[in-house]
Amino acid sequence: MFDITEKKETQLELERKNRLLSEMSSRDGLTHVFNHRALMEILQAEMHKATATGRPLSVVLFDLDDFKNVNDTRGHVYGDRVLVTTARVIREQIRDADAIGRYGGEEFLLLLPDTGLEAAVKVADRIRRAIADETEREDLRVTVSGGAACFDGQSPTELVHAADLGLYAAKRAGKNRIEPAFTPQEDD
Repeated sequence: MFDITEKKETQLELERKNRLLSEMSSRDGLTHVFNHRALMEILQAEMHKATATGRPLSVVLFDLDDFKNVNDTRGHVYGDRVLVTTARVIREQIRDADAIGRYGGEEFLLLLPDTGLEAAVKVADRIRRAIADETEREDLRVTVSGGAACFDGQSPTELVHAADLGLYAAKRAGKNRIEPAFTPQEDD
């Protein structure tokens, strides 16, 4: 009997460690939001759902404005604090159904299932203001820009690229703002 109990305890411990490893492999080590790989897997799954249900799916690509300057003038420890604060504020502002991940250095990608482009821009702008308020309160004083795009059958890479075009437009327009993605058919 003792042998069975011991085996069961060992099995439960192994399952716990496997869950922990799985969690660790899908999260960014600094910010604890999804990492790039895990986020792209989630995006792919959400795109399949959106295609199957006909429901909208939007993404927002956020970028910390002038972050290189933050690291250069205040140091990387300070920069890390800004990243952690930014990730926390975004997590606090989104629904359980949404997903946020660190897309690259100072970029965060937000997935918004069941959300059209106009609503995504509003959500992103609320997040932008919350980040500005929180970082000012913590004496970090940083802003973010963002680009929003809505899924219309393109690949994950193309969808994120569309959001990146919106982000680029936000940066060109003066930063600290959210812009919807520009698509070539809008120019016709």
